[in-house]
Formats: sequence, structure tokens, C-alpha cells
Amino acid sequence: MSLVRFQCFCGRDLSADESQIGDQLSCPSCGQDLQVPGFRSTPTVVADSPPQKPAKTYRVERTSRKRRPGQRTISRRLLIVYGTMAAIVLSGMGVGAFFLFRPQPYTKTWYSDRGDKYIDTYSPDDVITHRIFMTSDRSWQATGPMTPSGKLHGQWFVVSESVDGQMETRFKWYWYGDEVSEGEWHLRANR
Repeated sequence: MSLVRFQCFCGRDLSADESQIGDQLSCPSCGQDLQVPGFRSTPTVVADSPPQKPAKTYRVERTSRKRRPGQRTISRRLLIVYGTMAAIVLSGMGVGAFFLFRPQPYTKTWYSDRGDKYIDTYSPDDVITHRIFMTSDRSWQATGPMTPSGKLHGQWFVVSESVDGQMETRFKWYWYGDEVSEGEWHLRANR
């Protein structure tokens, strides 16, 4: 009878009689139960050849990182969700920083030689945009926009004290320092 040659998982070369194909055998090295591989065939005469040195074979095992008990893994979907949330938060912080640290309008208060009070509002690039004017006896007050050159321009709200002691409010319209009617101002503005 001929011999069937095969290898155990531990790497040891084994052989069994052809009549044992399909039977269970134990590896003498590791004790692993193995089934003798092959197909039963009609008996053939095999000439005994000198034993050849078997070729080295390597078995590749897939190794995986083993988790420690209680260790959790983060799924790819969860990483995408966390990454998106972090991007949104960082974008929000950038927008907030822009509005927090951008140049702000500011005001300056000053008094004329007669004691009249002026409160001027300036844009971040140091252009006057608005003025509040109060006389020293507080009988007259006005507020309105200014041109970059410092001229009254647009609708001004004026509060004044009348002769009988009543407060009177009215609007005045200015076109680059010249007092005009409201209609004239809108005609000039819409040209």
C-alpha cells in the first residue's frame, strides 16, 4: 500500500497508509486530532523512491489585536459624527471670534468754548457717522448722521424748548451741511 503524506497545523510532516484516508489520527507532536486527507483510489503500485527532503512550508495565520476585557472600540460612523461635530463647533468659535474681536464703533464727548456738549460716534475706521448736540442750558438738542467730512447730512431729530416752556420735537433735513426740505432731500438722494 502507498502512503499519504500531509502536514499537521503545528508544522510536523505526517504520513498514513492509504487505507486510513478519512480516518482521524492524533499528531504525535501537538496531540491535535487530524483527518487523513485524500481520496480512496484503486490500488496502484508506487515504486519506492529515495526519501526527499520535504520543502519548507509556512502557514500564515491571521492575527488580530485582542481587546482587553471591558475595552470598547469606536466605530467608523461614530468617528465621522464626532469629527463633524468638532468641525461645527470650531466653525462657530471662529465666527464668534470674528464678531467679538472686530473693530467696534466708538464715541467721543467734547465741549465747545460756550459749554455746548457734543457726542460724536465714529466708525471703526475713524470716520464720524453720528452726532448728538446739546446746548449748555439744555434748551436745544439734536441728533443725526454726518458725512465723513463732518457735515450734517440726512434726517436730524431736533428737540427744543419753546417760549412757554414746552418741549418741541421736529425733524430737520440736511444735504452735506445745507438745510433743505424733506422732499428736496429725497429728490437729491434718488437722482
